[in-house]
Amino acid sequence: MKEIYMIAILYIAGIALSVHCALKKPQKRSAGIASAILFAVSSIFLIYCYFFKIDMSVISISFFLTGTLFLFGLSASVVITSKKCTQEVNATYLDCKRETVKGSSTYYPRFFYVYENKEYRQHSFVGYDRKTIDKLYKDYNSYTIFINPSKPYICVDKRAKPIGAVAVPFIAGLILLALPVYLALIIL
Repeated sequence: MKEIYMIAILYIAGIALSVHCALKKPQKRSAGIASAILFAVSSIFLIYCYFFKIDMSVISISFFLTGTLFLFGLSASVVITSKKCTQEVNATYLDCKRETVKGSSTYYPRFFYVYENKEYRQHSFVGYDRKTIDKLYKDYNSYTIFINPSKPYICVDKRAKPIGAVAVPFIAGLILLALPVYLALIIL
């Protein structure tokens, strides 16, 4: 049952990372909370499987489904948050922040804008690759961006697709397509 402990550690790490994201970045709070709940429910299911001696194939299926739901949820949160950004404002591009995870970099443009007589210097909610940043933005030029009127610190430039808008749902779809093959291999 060493596999159970490894999966449990992964779920706990997922919960911790989700809560960290929710607390660190107010723009990603709802996605972090939702993924923490997903990992917590999966952890409870894992504990249930362990104590009631459920077959390992059921546990691995739940692991697949949790990962797939996480990927779909991640891309859905970006789309939903972007759609809530409906207020058009003129903003000045200042610079970009680079976040690197496992050798892959995402760049978040930072803008200066004024909304309801209050100044904001915020990074965009969505990130892009370096090539897109260089193509879209020139330092201190003015651009039209969209903000969430109820949370004006959340901003997005809707001119380009975010870095994971296509790749993440595609990967999740591949996982869902691979699930029946995996099940067939376990059953046979």
